[in-house]
Amino acid sequence: MIIDTKNKFLHLSLKSILRGAVLFLVFIISIVLGNLYTEGDQVVYIKIYDGIADYNITDAYLFYTFNISSIELVHFIIVWIASNLGIDKIIFMAICNTLLSGLLIKLFDNLKVNFAITSFFILTNFYLYILFFAAERLKFGFIFFLLCILFKERHYMSLFFLIASILSHLQMLILYSGKMLELSVYEIKHFLSSLQVKWLILFVLPIIGFGFYLIQPTLLQKIVGYGRDTSLVDFLRITIFFLLSMLYAKDRKHPLLYFFPLFVAVYFIGGGRINMIAYIVSLYYCLSYNRGMNLGILITSLYFLYLNVTFIWKILLYGNGFAP
Repeated sequence: MIIDTKNKFLHLSLKSILRGAVLFLVFIISIVLGNLYTEGDQVVYIKIYDGIADYNITDAYLFYTFNISSIELVHFIIVWIASNLGIDKIIFMAICNTLLSGLLIKLFDNLKVNFAITSFFILTNFYLYILFFAAERLKFGFIFFLLCILFKERHYMSLFFLIASILSHLQMLILYSGKMLELSVYEIKHFLSSLQVKWLILFVLPIIGFGFYLIQPTLLQKIVGYGRDTSLVDFLRITIFFLLSMLYAKDRKHPLLYFFPLFVAVYFIGGGRINMIAYIVSLYYCLSYNRGMNLGILITSLYFLYLNVTFIWKILLYGNGFAP
């Protein structure tokens, strides 16, 4: 058997060159648009990054919490270290955007997605550009989320990255909720199949009831505070992503488990980033079908390209992709 090592080497070289070119474009785009994106949430992020190096870690933490509404420990530590190293914020975020894109390429390659689909997604997707330029804390949550997936065979490292992603942004818990529900259903089925129902009734259900009693005030607060912002459009968007997942999933029960917590979350806190998470979940099913070359990916990619053009245009005009 003769192995054509020359052609194999050329194929690997071309593969590396194409991926390197996409990552280089992400880095350049990040620098160009990053310099222009100076309004909105970036006003606070820029203030924190530029000012945090003047303090020791204790005072820096107080400075951070004073200027930002919520506390994500991982984002604080990363920003404090990078700022003290004297790295320019635009350059540092461009590196982080490139790292995020590189991890996405690795994951898409593992799913055997056609690279044309991968490159189009990375260079044009609206939600990804939100992570690049607006949702700074959430960006680090997704970086550690992707590392958690890519290192899933190394359990301790995967667990470390899982915890880091949640500490980067608590909203990542919603992304993990489907997997937690899947594991819970599996354990309950196993429990019931062992004919230990009496123990479930005597111990588990009272614990669940007591837990619900403890969080009831928080739930009521969420309903009053956020429920009014929920619209039929929010449910329509997540339903579209759910139907796409059902269409392309090999096991129809799988999307049901992953989307149920998302529908609940939409009810309590509205659409917004919940729809982003629903789209990310649907990507797994759509990209796994025919290497991502299907109608679902085509339609959603063109739709998010359209949204992204508007997003970039607002950055160019107003310095804020979400300007009215």
